[in-house]
Amino acid sequence: MPGLAPQRSLIIHWAIEKNGEAEGTLRFAWYDGYSNGDESNYKLWRSTGGTPMIVPYVLNPSGNMVQTSGSESVMTGKWGVGEMAVAFTPVSISGSVLTSGGAGVRNAVVTISGGNLPAPVVFQTGQFGTYLFEGLQPGWAYTVRVAAKRFRFAQSSQIVTPQANAANLNFTANPQEEF
Repeated sequence: MPGLAPQRSLIIHWAIEKNGEAEGTLRFAWYDGYSNGDESNYKLWRSTGGTPMIVPYVLNPSGNMVQTSGSESVMTGKWGVGEMAVAFTPVSISGSVLTSGGAGVRNAVVTISGGNLPAPVVFQTGQFGTYLFEGLQPGWAYTVRVAAKRFRFAQSSQIVTPQANAANLNFTANPQEEF
């Protein structure tokens, strides 16, 4: 599959074209002779013509099988299993935690998880309510969550899959919830 390292990926890929509405878990399996490299490092990728993006997955390398970890509603594209061919420049995710009036929320706790992170990373905002997570691998889905003692948020978490630096991933407090 274009974008994956041939020496560290399956020698096959799948093309799916979905017509109409469908949703479900996708499962991909292969024969022993189809794999190159260490299968325990494999990831599930989908491409619609551009750079392949990682799809949340469950890998069973000893059973030669990988499946989506959730129900997929976007199935169309090329699907591949393996490792990315080129190293990417790390990206960042940044934004602000704001009151309903637009002021920064100091001491809000912003947590990022998922992606290639081995454990969640926590950031506490300063006087302007800004946060920054650096050194992230592009193409992975990250979940960013916010919590603050005197504030409630209609949307307290956001999922982002950055291909480049993602700025202005902001969280705004509900006006009726500010104490």
